[in-house]
Amino acid sequence: MCRPKSPEGSNPEEDARVQDRQAAFLRKNNFRRIGRTRFFGYSPNPEHPSRLLPAEADADRSENEFVPTKPAPADRDDFMRTYPLHFAIINLPKQNVASVIEAYHTQDPSTVHKQDHNGFTPLYVAAAYANASALKALLKFGAASDLNKHVNKDGMIPLERIEDTMRSTRELAELLMHKWEGYSRNELKVQLILKREMGISVHGQTDEEYLENRKWGCTCGECDEGWLSPRMRFRLETEAALSKENMTVLAPQFQRGQPLPEIPGLAHQFDYLPPNLRTKVYKTFYNGYVTIFENLYVLLDQTEGVPSVPRLRTLCKGDRDVNFYLKKGGKFEYALESMVEGAKSQSCLGDSMFEEIWESENDTDDEYRKLPRCANDLEFDFVKRMIGVPPKGPVLPPEMLSSAVDSERGPTSLTLKMLVNMMSGVYEDEDSEDEEEEENYSDLLNPHYEEAAAGRRQARLDARRAAAAKAPEKRQAEASSAGPDLAFQKLLSFLPQGGVRAPIN
Repeated sequence: MCRPKSPEGSNPEEDARVQDRQAAFLRKNNFRRIGRTRFFGYSPNPEHPSRLLPAEADADRSENEFVPTKPAPADRDDFMRTYPLHFAIINLPKQNVASVIEAYHTQDPSTVHKQDHNGFTPLYVAAAYANASALKALLKFGAASDLNKHVNKDGMIPLERIEDTMRSTRELAELLMHKWEGYSRNELKVQLILKREMGISVHGQTDEEYLENRKWGCTCGECDEGWLSPRMRFRLETEAALSKENMTVLAPQFQRGQPLPEIPGLAHQFDYLPPNLRTKVYKTFYNGYVTIFENLYVLLDQTEGVPSVPRLRTLCKGDRDVNFYLKKGGKFEYALESMVEGAKSQSCLGDSMFEEIWESENDTDDEYRKLPRCANDLEFDFVKRMIGVPPKGPVLPPEMLSSAVDSERGPTSLTLKMLVNMMSGVYEDEDSEDEEEEENYSDLLNPHYEEAAAGRRQARLDARRAAAAKAPEKRQAEASSAGPDLAFQKLLSFLPQGGVRAPIN
């Protein structure tokens, strides 16, 4: 997948010209546009529908028809007065939002459709901020006519906006924390409300069933524990069986009392053992490793459980070879990672060998093709985390992430940029002074310099983490002294006759 991109600083005419050239090049090489987005995708499968679509029939990106005509509000009070419903949806406690919407609708029904300077309707803002209470109230008072309105700065309808927020939240968590806790109930509630209003089928699911089934991204309704899809399970089962068979072939390579010689490309399963263990693979250790793959196949083929370290430990309990493997430093996680990465390498994200074998219409074995498709079918990295494979790479401290992202409302593009910069070491707090001490030759000659410098760096990091941890409390204190109640009353004071009914449940 890729996206045409223009040079920095190019004007609109040059931008369009460059992107047209890039799009033509991509289409010439069998890339096709994904929907009407700016992204292009390529399938290595020659029978994929995208490969059968002539380049001239490929969709063009829909042009954003939005032309800003209104000035941005000068400040918070101006925003509150000019776009009261937008302000309420973003800033007020949810129990007050519906009352404000009702009060303004009573005075002027058109307020539920009013677009702000970005072209956003109140319905769009409610979707963007995953505010189900506001969404229900707006729909109750006639905002359904805005469900398909896309002429705004983002060029999206409300449903596309909440789904974009959900994607961004997930990607952010996976990138910076290597841990995603699933879609929030607020996000899923808003998505469900919008789908039903738009007549999109949810396959007869109740609200609770939808929230439960979609938490981990399942779209087929058959994922084990909500995240391991039938097709992913089949891939892992196949890889576990292949690993066991391929490794068994190596048994004759062993000589009594000698470790297995390190032969490049011998078996990819050894790539997931630490380097210090690869040179110490004796036959008993090796047999233990093979037994784990055998039990992985049994777990996936003969039970309904998902792979995990505890389940493997139970299946392998009492096995002499596995006990030796573990005693010498082996871990169940090495086999789990090997299985997932092996399956990934043979998928369409790798060499597509699996697809060539199991997706072929000429193959009489259609077991795989009969399985339902799901959004989780290729989520290999997510599966690794869920089955207990430790993440690799730096992790942003949770307190820093939580202080920067409001989990109820989803990250903005500015927050995403800030967090990515923090992750890469580029970001510095604008209010913080440069605390790095200048180095001089006397420092460098100090035999304890590195230790002292490390201590200073750790102290600065601890101080920043402490400040980040206190940030939510500070925001809450500011909100309680300045915020919701005062804003609620102020919003109502703008109404010609004031007053408001009791909050809508």
